[in-house]
Amino acid sequence: PDILTAAHALAARYCYDAAHGHAVADFAARLFDGLATLHHMPARDRVLLQVAAILHDIGCFVSGRQHHKHSHYLIANSELPGITSEEQETVALAARYHRRSSPKLSHPEYAVLPPPRRVQVCQLAALLRVADALDRGHRGRLRLRAVRVAGQRVALCVGANLDFAVEQWGLKAKAGMFEEV
Repeated sequence: PDILTAAHALAARYCYDAAHGHAVADFAARLFDGLATLHHMPARDRVLLQVAAILHDIGCFVSGRQHHKHSHYLIANSELPGITSEEQETVALAARYHRRSSPKLSHPEYAVLPPPRRVQVCQLAALLRVADALDRGHRGRLRLRAVRVAGQRVALCVGANLDFAVEQWGLKAKAGMFEEV
C-alpha cells in the first residue's frame, strides 16, 4: 500500500484525531516545499515528514502525558510498509521530538545515530513542530497560503477562520528548534 495510506491506517488503530493528522501532514508538506531553498533535503524526506506528521500524536492512545515518547515507541515498534527500518526510526524520532525537549546526545535512540541522521532528525522535527503549531487548537483554523524566504527570514502567510491566538502562541513556543536548525 501507499506509505501515507499505511500511516493513516496505523494511526487509526490508535484512535488518532484524523482531521489534525491530515492538517499537520498538509502543513508539513507545504513547509517542506516552501523551504526547499534553505534545507536542501532529499525528496524522500518530504514523505518521511508527512508520515511523522500523521503519526505524531498516536502516543495519546497510551497516555496524554509524555505522549511524544509513547508515539516514538509505537512508531518504532509497528509495521510500516514502504519504508526501511532506518527510515522508520527516523520517523519515530521526528515524532518523539515534535514537542518538549530537542534531541540530545543523552537520549539513547538519538545518540546512536550517525551525524548525518542526527541532522535529518533535527530538520524533520523542526518542520514538524511548526506544522503542529499551525493546528495547535486541533480546529483547522488556519490555511497556509504561502511560505516566503528572504535571506534568513521566513514568513508564513496564513488565512484564518476566526481568532488564531492559540496557533500564534504555539508558533512562538515551538519556534526555537526551527530557528536553530
